[in-house]
Amino acid sequence: MSAMATMPSATDVGPIVRAFYEQVSFPGYEEFETVMDLVRKAQEGAYARRLDEDVPLGVSILDAGCGTGQLATFLSLTHRHAVGVDFSLNSLR
Repeated sequence: MSAMATMPSATDVGPIVRAFYEQVSFPGYEEFETVMDLVRKAQEGAYARRLDEDVPLGVSILDAGCGTGQLATFLSLTHRHAVGVDFSLNSLR
């Protein structure tokens, strides 16, 4: 049997990912954070800081697979229109 035969099809991947994240929301935030908490954490992280520096103001952003939506929220704080979508309702909550 080849390795390809054991891999899920493209139509199976979505439900598998969704089921995983419904069980294990990432990254597991339990408390409400303030806007300042969000800005501080984003500025401490290289990825969010770099996006903030490189993505122009006034643009529209789609964050597909946004998880908890923190990155989309952070980028929207500075005159950008950001929309985050995710398979997992648990993560979005």
